[in-house]
Amino acid sequence: MPRSNTARSVYMARVRRAFLLRVHPDRFRSPTIRSQQARLVQALSNRMSQSDFTAWQQQQESVTPAFDDNTKYPFVLEKRDGSYFRTELQMNASVDVILSTILHGLKQVGASLPEPPKGHFKRTRTRSSTLGETAESQSYNNHPTSVHPKGRSLSDFLSHLQPDEIQGRRNSRIDAQAAALAVRRLYRFQAVDATSLGWSSAWVATLFRRLIDLHQSQQFKVNSFYPIRLVFSNAAAKVSILQRPDHALDVYGGVLRLSPAGTSVQWLETLNSVTSGRIEEIQYHQSQMLAYSKTIHSVVGIKVKKGHSCSNFEYFSFLERLSHHLLPSETDVSLSTTLQVSTSFPLSKTPLVMMIESSAMCRRPIVTAEGQLRLGAAMNVTITGLDGTHFNSETTAGRT
Repeated sequence: MPRSNTARSVYMARVRRAFLLRVHPDRFRSPTIRSQQARLVQALSNRMSQSDFTAWQQQQESVTPAFDDNTKYPFVLEKRDGSYFRTELQMNASVDVILSTILHGLKQVGASLPEPPKGHFKRTRTRSSTLGETAESQSYNNHPTSVHPKGRSLSDFLSHLQPDEIQGRRNSRIDAQAAALAVRRLYRFQAVDATSLGWSSAWVATLFRRLIDLHQSQQFKVNSFYPIRLVFSNAAAKVSILQRPDHALDVYGGVLRLSPAGTSVQWLETLNSVTSGRIEEIQYHQSQMLAYSKTIHSVVGIKVKKGHSCSNFEYFSFLERLSHHLLPSETDVSLSTTLQVSTSFPLSKTPLVMMIESSAMCRRPIVTAEGQLRLGAAMNVTITGLDGTHFNSETTAGRT
């Protein structure tokens, strides 16, 4: 990214986020390092709220901050090989010195960031503005605010806006992201997701910290949960209460669902339901679905995708039935080394997209306005037009 195209405020936000994610206490297991990193994060947050940082971002004349903390805060950054890079940060230093220290540490651990944008400082706008700007400002300020309905006035909203609230929410978001990275690293999940809950970042961070504490006090049946994706869902509460804990694991989609309202004991039962055998079962289903998709695309030239309403089991079953229908002599498509591309099903000159939805949501096949095929997962493959019936792009376009 060119320097001239990077605003200072945007650049500062990127550097701050990248640095705090790497020095966050939740990334480290040693109590000494966690305490050391927590002091650094708090001191740096206070330092960046000073007037000289604000002036630097707005490209105004530099001012001397009233910051008397001359303490040197040591901290560590974890490199890609697992070793630590140790350095310290002087809080009463200038903005350039603090940024240089942060950038040096990020580069040592392999982070790639653009150079700080260069530019001339500009003075804060005073009353000696141009006539047009002054007139425009007076015209806006003299506009009566009574015409704005309550709750829709921008000036009223900004007048009651607390800067601490904005900064607090930014910090909470960084805390949640750092806690999610720590959970994924400790358990070795492929991904961690709690967005469906609609919770605030502060509560999501608390939720992830419970998992971090659980990992430090318990032993599990597997050392790595990869390639499982952890998803927090309110719907998982029924699974953990009414059914067995192992039903929370979807072996076809590789998804492990936890209830945010569950206790640590319930979480532990669900996590212990994951064994090496079930992970092998997930890997087998994923490899089979990939092979089935390649078979369908190679034979009929159609890309198959799973719709939002279709479950992973329904999607796997449909791919399996359709693949075996197209290649009935193949017992296991994952073992086939070569695929003969058939020319008896020229549906279109360009690859079509077939969206598979739940059988309850889609009872008959349709062609959408986007030119995609949509059909139910329980549909008989002999009536989808793939049993030898000749379609072409003109026929498909005519039906649309």
